[in-house]
Amino acid sequence: MSCIVAIRIPDRNWRKWLDAVAQTLHVHTVEASAALLAENPAFLPRLAALDLELVHVRELLPDETARHLFEAPQKTRDDLRKHVDELLRRSEAAGARSADLEFGLDRIDGHDSEEALRRRIDFLRALLKPVNPPGIDLCVPVRHPPPFPGARTRDAAANLLFEVMDPACRLAVGVFPAELSPEMDIGAFLREYYLQTAVFRFHWQPALGEELDPDRQRQWADALTRHSYRGCVVFCPRARQPEAIAHVVGLVDSLAPLFRRSI
Repeated sequence: MSCIVAIRIPDRNWRKWLDAVAQTLHVHTVEASAALLAENPAFLPRLAALDLELVHVRELLPDETARHLFEAPQKTRDDLRKHVDELLRRSEAAGARSADLEFGLDRIDGHDSEEALRRRIDFLRALLKPVNPPGIDLCVPVRHPPPFPGARTRDAAANLLFEVMDPACRLAVGVFPAELSPEMDIGAFLREYYLQTAVFRFHWQPALGEELDPDRQRQWADALTRHSYRGCVVFCPRARQPEAIAHVVGLVDSLAPLFRRSI
């Protein structure tokens, strides 16, 4: 068994994206936002009509709402936790294996870091208790490279997962290849992350001239294969024009077999 390869479907022009993915040979799974599922009742029927599957739901709450959630009053946190619980159940019913929620880890600072972490731990524990074991992972997003020099978001995420200690609490690691050094040791990076990670995402912006290097992607695929990774790899291009959508979807289709090889 190999990992699952998916492509991100933006909220905008989602029909064009789905139609393009449906034309591929190797990509049959997608990631979509919770907002897209909630606000577009035609999305899931169209997905099924095209014989595509939903594998991951992103942003159970809008990032800007979620980032500030843990500084809100207790009642607000409780109300939003119930809302997120319902969204998780809907995501699982739609077939998703995982979903993610922003935890504002970069907002944890020194003077109240223990209390800030505790609020996040309590939120996660209360959320996972009724959800597990239906079969959907709740992921904490982590960016690589970090959002700014000296950021300790990776350490905060590790502490969060350690304290929660629930197999349904995982990481969603966002990789930005254009910001990485060509000398980066991919194997060493994966040894640190892969056991805790349900989703690896590759982000790039073709409109800004960013491209995925096929040779470098082969190195990522080889390293994931050596580690027997069984999670999901999601490609997250940012494109809007029809010809750009067709190009990036075709690129992902050409890369997918590298990541889906059997061990």
